Amino acid sequence: MTTRAAEKERLVSEMTVAELRELIWQTVAEAITDLVGDPDEGLELSGWVQEQLDQADADRAEGTLNTIPAKQVAEELGLDWPTDV
Repeated sequence: MTTRAAEKERLVSEMTVAELRELIWQTVAEAITDLVGDPDEGLELSGWVQEQLDQADADRAEGTLNTIPAKQVAEELGLDWPTDV
């Protein structure tokens, strides 16, 4: 059985929280790509952008990705934030 096939046979109850989060992340990314495609397919990233993406991926994998909630950004920019969000 290939590694990919073995992953599909694994029970969710056997996964760590980090593994489950990664599985969900990959599944959502695949679903979005399947639905809308990749409009940037075939284009190359600049070295700086690729480094930033690689660092974000590494930080996410380590659980150290520092993000700012959208509501906080809106408040700092003086923008109205919907009350139902």
